[in-house]
Amino acid sequence: MEFMDLYTVLSVVCFCLSIGGTLFINFKRRIGFISCAFGNVCWIILYLMSVPVNYVQIASLVIYALLNLQGYLRSRRADLCNRQ
Repeated sequence: MEFMDLYTVLSVVCFCLSIGGTLFINFKRRIGFISCAFGNVCWIILYLMSVPVNYVQIASLVIYALLNLQGYLRSRRADLCNRQ
């Protein structure tokens, strides 16, 4: 597979994970946080492949991934507290 083909496929995967995750979050589904976090990691890989490397964008995506992890954990904790 050529580099541009891989780049295009990875872009589509990133897009689907990000948009799908956002839709799940809008419908109050916890899986959305995980999907967005994987989407962010995918975007980071994509930006690392670009020339020149966009470090500011990578830093913001790392922060978004961490915020998605925090959202998932807080949502899980709230569900556990509501069950008791």
